[in-house]
Amino acid sequence: MRVFVFLLLISNVLLWSWYRYRAPAIAPSQAATPSMGEMRLLSEIDPAGLDALAALTDEPPPASPPGPPARGENSEGRVIEPKPATPEPPNSPQCVVATGVDAVGALQALAAKWAAQGHRVMAQGEVQATREQFWVMLPPFRTSTEAHEVAARLRGRAVKDYYVVREGESRNAISLGVFSTREAAERRQAEIAGLRINGLKPRIQILERPATKQWLKVRPGEGLNPPTLPPGTETLILSEGPCD
Repeated sequence: MRVFVFLLLISNVLLWSWYRYRAPAIAPSQAATPSMGEMRLLSEIDPAGLDALAALTDEPPPASPPGPPARGENSEGRVIEPKPATPEPPNSPQCVVATGVDAVGALQALAAKWAAQGHRVMAQGEVQATREQFWVMLPPFRTSTEAHEVAARLRGRAVKDYYVVREGESRNAISLGVFSTREAAERRQAEIAGLRINGLKPRIQILERPATKQWLKVRPGEGLNPPTLPPGTETLILSEGPCD
C-alpha cells in the first residue's frame, strides 16, 4: 500500500513537471474569444478592396447612381439626331402702289415720270369704290321763308357759294359747299362760324358717292430708293405691297 501511494505521488510530480516545462502557454485573451480581425466601414474601403470582397462573397458591389445623359442622348441613352435647319425664304421684292379716285390722267403722268427715273411699271388698272365728300351745311330750317331770310343775311355778309336746298330729307337746309377733304371743309366751317350770326352753327356731313379708283403698281429700280409722290399729287395714296 505504501508502495502504491509513493508511485502515485511520483506520477503526479512527473505530470506536473511535464505541463510546467513542455506544454505551450495559451494566452487567456486568445482562449476567451476567437480572432475577428480589424473592423472598417464600407465607405473607408478602397474600390479595389470592394471588388476583392465581392469576389469572395459572390455578391456584386453596390452600383453607383446613374449620371446625367451625355450630350446628344436622351434619358434612355439613345442618340438624338439634330434637326436640320429650315432655310429662310428669300425676301420677296416690295412694289409701290399708288391709288386715286378718278385719277387716270394723274396716274398716267406718274407712270411716265417713274419709268424715266428707272423704275419698272408692273401693272395698272381700276376698281369700283366709294368716295367720301364733306358737305358743309346749315341744318334744315322749319320753313322755306326762314331759310331764305338766313340766306339773305349771309349774302349781306359777303358770303358766296351757298344755296337753299328745296327737296329731299335736307329740304330748307342751306348748303355752304361740298369738299373732297376734311381739312377744306373745316376751313369753310370756321369761316361761317366766324361771322357770329345768331343761331348759325354750320355742320360737316360726310357723303359717300360711287366712284372709280385707279391704281398703279411699280417695282423700284435696282439700287434705287422707292419712288415718292411729286408735288401736286396730294390726292393720291401711296402704299407698299408684294410684286407677285
